Amino acid sequence: MKVVDDELRRRLNLIESSKAFVLREVGNDGSAAVQSVQVVPNDDGIYWVGGATKLANGRQLTSVFRVDTNAAGNLLSIYWQIGSDWYEHDSEETFRALEIQRDEAFPFDWSYRVPLEKDAFHSV
Repeated sequence: MKVVDDELRRRLNLIESSKAFVLREVGNDGSAAVQSVQVVPNDDGIYWVGGATKLANGRQLTSVFRVDTNAAGNLLSIYWQIGSDWYEHDSEETFRALEIQRDEAFPFDWSYRVPLEKDAFHSV
């Protein structure tokens, strides 16, 4: 779905606007602390990391990923910027905004601006 929550939109824009930091969730209320790291540490909770997604059709999208470092980099949420709006990666509204069919997007690949110490999906 299109992200309409102002707080989440601010968070996504903040992550996208700075190439130098990530957000680490603290506590159970969804709050997050800004951190500047060279590598997102393994087994250190949930992080919000900016990056890019390359769709199956070759299109590249600015993205923000909510990543569980306690689960080898499992993706909990993915947000794609389309125009000036943010969308969850797997909704019908997203594909309408992209003007593509779902099968043109999947499977996709992604990259992080700040790499994960342990990334089960992109191991070296």
